[in-house]
Amino acid sequence: MTQTLTRVDGTAFGAGFPGDFLTPSPLESAAVARGSAEQYRMAAQLLIDHCSELGLNWSTANELDAVMVDLFNRLYSEGFGEGVGRKVFSAIGHLLPHVSRLGTWKLPRVHRALQGWRKLRPPQQRLPMPRFAALAIAALMVQKGYPSMALWVALVFSCYLRPSFLVSSNLRGAQPGRIGLPLFSSFLPDLRVCLSSCAN
Repeated sequence: MTQTLTRVDGTAFGAGFPGDFLTPSPLESAAVARGSAEQYRMAAQLLIDHCSELGLNWSTANELDAVMVDLFNRLYSEGFGEGVGRKVFSAIGHLLPHVSRLGTWKLPRVHRALQGWRKLRPPQQRLPMPRFAALAIAALMVQKGYPSMALWVALVFSCYLRPSFLVSSNLRGAQPGRIGLPLFSSFLPDLRVCLSSCAN
């Protein structure tokens, strides 16, 4: 069954273009957050535009494999990181289920190209915020009259917690040594030092 591929704006990409970006069912849509679904559409647009500019098309897994590798080489030469390629690959897998991990189409060249891309341009990792900086932010909050927020910031940073953990958890009855949290008092000396230095 050959269907038409549609652009993000809803216009048809070309009659007979194989591999329609199917509209997922309500249950499939619920599996992906709305923001992620929109990012997938934008990433897939890169492949659509690439095919449009060069007159490329595909009807088999091998042809799609070649088209995507061609796009990845282009994106690499334009200075993009490997994360962009992964996003395009994930987008195509989401919008074309037969290309996903559980699908029937396998794309070995795409996987190899992503590995090479990562090797030639390793992802840049952000440096962690220094402990003193996080505690200085907490001290400033105390100075501004928000001591509970200061404690929250210090706790999240010191315990390596996601902020959502404390928002969704009820820690009123938490005791030291339970739920994997270190002693709360471990960061209080640092907080006192920050407070005294801010006061001076």
